Amino acid sequence: EEFDASEWARLCADAGMRYCVFTTTHHDGFCMDDSHHTNLTSTSESSGLRRDVLHGGCDAFREQGLTMGAYFSLADWSRAEYWDRARPIRDHLHNDDIATRPRAWERYKDLTRDQVEEIVEGDGPFHMVWLDAGWVREPHEPIGTAEIASTLRAHDPGLMIVHREVHGPFENYRTPPRAGDPRRRPGPPVGALHGPPA
Repeated sequence: EEFDASEWARLCADAGMRYCVFTTTHHDGFCMDDSHHTNLTSTSESSGLRRDVLHGGCDAFREQGLTMGAYFSLADWSRAEYWDRARPIRDHLHNDDIATRPRAWERYKDLTRDQVEEIVEGDGPFHMVWLDAGWVREPHEPIGTAEIASTLRAHDPGLMIVHREVHGPFENYRTPPRAGDPRRRPGPPVGALHGPPA
């Protein structure tokens, strides 16, 4: 309840920060905005915050001259289409069989795209969108990252898109996993710009 976006923004600007990538939604599905797609929001009566933290944060940081980015997790453990509570939950991965319930997965894909589009459209402009939850990808959890990127760029053609682990023509630069991580793939150095996608 005591969160003061203006104070945070002032401290960050005084420290020399030039941009902020704000966590809009993490794997637990809690949204820091007034999303129309879920009740797990910072604006809900039960959240303690009871206000749109993303909107206030964006305004405050921009007032201090910082550029804004938006982090968004492609995994949402609060959604039955992602974690079916009637089935065992063994780890962080989707726990349903997409082949036997394809409509549920399509609903999840649509919701994911719509939520991140709502953020870009409602609280932009953003310099970048940072997508996370690298396990949510083809072939096991085909989320349609290229389609999400296309939808977002319809609102802002110059938007930079980063995905921590899923690479393709939609991305502007790569940030590979930490050194020593057995999943690390060879690629350009951290932050190596590729220019706008074709």
